[in-house]
Amino acid sequence: MVRAVGMITLFILTFTWLYAAIGLVAKSPSAASGYGFILMFVPYLSSAFVPTSTMPVWLQGVANNQPITPVIETIRALLMGDPVHDHIWWALGWCVFILVASLIWSTWSFHRKAGRR
Repeated sequence: MVRAVGMITLFILTFTWLYAAIGLVAKSPSAASGYGFILMFVPYLSSAFVPTSTMPVWLQGVANNQPITPVIETIRALLMGDPVHDHIWWALGWCVFILVASLIWSTWSFHRKAGRR
């Protein structure tokens, strides 16, 4: 249970920084909201709602190779007591990669905007 909460916390932190970076580069609040709204559809292209094996072949490739699927599979396995296999490493890798990229992007964008004032 603790590991599942840790994975959920890391996922939330990762996407919070991603949304912050998007907000910093957007020209207006409504544009930031629109860009963030697009990211909310990514879970629909993952195993969050249905197993990827039931999807069309072309969609399986997308669903199996994007960040949300390993996170969902890891959380699901941790909460149900099933083995996590290598999903946990992919989930951690995706989260750390996106988090570091978002931190760098946010910091760069903030300093760039702050320098203009």
